[in-house]
Amino acid sequence: MSKRQRRHSFPYELRAAEAAAAQRAVHTTFAEVRRRDDPDDPATAAWLAAIARFRAAVPAAYPPGFWEDVARLAKGDPEGLETAIRFLEADPYFDRSGYVKADLIRLVTRLPLDPDESARLRNVAIDAVDRRGRREFRAYCRLARRLDGPELREALAARLMSRDAAVARRASWMIEALGPAAT
Repeated sequence: MSKRQRRHSFPYELRAAEAAAAQRAVHTTFAEVRRRDDPDDPATAAWLAAIARFRAAVPAAYPPGFWEDVARLAKGDPEGLETAIRFLEADPYFDRSGYVKADLIRLVTRLPLDPDESARLRNVAIDAVDRRGRREFRAYCRLARRLDGPELREALAARLMSRDAAVARRASWMIEALGPAAT
């Protein structure tokens, strides 16, 4: 299996769930700890094991070659673009993933995009309106500005009428971020 094929079949959802579960275990086990500096205490040992599991789970939540591709993007090399788009499409949610997504969006918006990449990223922006009210939403609005066009504006306008107030609110925020339509 090639490096590119491994990235295409990466289990984002599973790995994100493992990282989130490991983080919860750190908090849960810490609640039982009474003597943090006593490694012989079973509660402390469980907490330290949970920390080790968490420290292994977070890096495993990123596909092989992810950080190398991020470094490529930072240098303006579009070779890492596919990895970034796939990560944004998968939208894994775990410790610090929102910061990573915001950074990816910043890097992606600096690169030239072909029509297919633009369409995929428009779908990411629309999906952010539909499902994501997290801290990186402003970054998705910046991405939308980069991808502005009638297709995006129509999709956002349709969401203004959503029965879900959060979706309608995020759609209005993204439309506001787009500014007036170009004529």
